[in-house]
Formats: sequence, C-alpha cells, structure tokens
Amino acid sequence: ISGLILVTIAFGLTTILTMLTIIAVSSWGVKFLRLGRLERYVHALAGGMIFISGLSVQFLGL
Repeated sequence: ISGLILVTIAFGLTTILTMLTIIAVSSWGVKFLRLGRLERYVHALAGGMIFISGLSVQFLGL
C-alpha cells in the first residue's frame, strides 16, 4: 500500500472514531441535564447553533 493511501485511511478512521466518541460521550452526558421547559425547543436550539456555525465559517473564514 502506498504512503498516500495509508495516510488517508489512518486519517479517515481517526476522524470517524473521534466523532463517534464525542457523540457517544455527549449523548451520555446530556441524559443528566434537566431541561424542563427548554426540552420543547431543543431542535430549534440545535438548528440555531448549526446556523451560527455556518455564519462563522462564511464570514470569519474559518
């Protein structure tokens, strides 16, 4: 296997495993939060965060 393919596979696997680990730990941690009335708006808040992230990428050049 050439070096480029090996590096690409290693980078891809590391990235995917890191993302899955962060999601699993976050999901486990969120179970302990008492959101109460905010629980109704969780999807809208998540959408807002994605929107703000997109704006920061667009305007701050991140």
